[in-house]
Amino acid sequence: GGVIKQTDQLDDRLERALEHLKEKGVDVSSVNTATFEAKLDAAEASHKQAADLYVQAKTADDAKSADLMKQATDKMREAHASLKEAHAELRAVLKALKDVSGGSEALATASAEASASAQ
Repeated sequence: GGVIKQTDQLDDRLERALEHLKEKGVDVSSVNTATFEAKLDAAEASHKQAADLYVQAKTADDAKSADLMKQATDKMREAHASLKEAHAELRAVLKALKDVSGGSEALATASAEASASAQ
């Protein structure tokens, strides 16, 4: 649910920023997004594991169910931590994009356009 939606939103935000900069002729090849993508992947993987553990907990006996629920909760916490780290990495990537020649102006335009279309 929420974790997957947030990872998609963060990924879309980065993609829109990169696309807008490319359209404006800004060279974004020097910007490294691998850590950001890895954090998103980790969040999605932890979320999937948590969901699988929840399903197992529903069909397990009481003693096993409590342990599986604890594991699922721990995995969900991991997913949220990875999501938080991905968001911090996104901010770092966007800052790096702003530091690229012409990036700051292009991102300001993209942000204004995104805000206008969201309303």
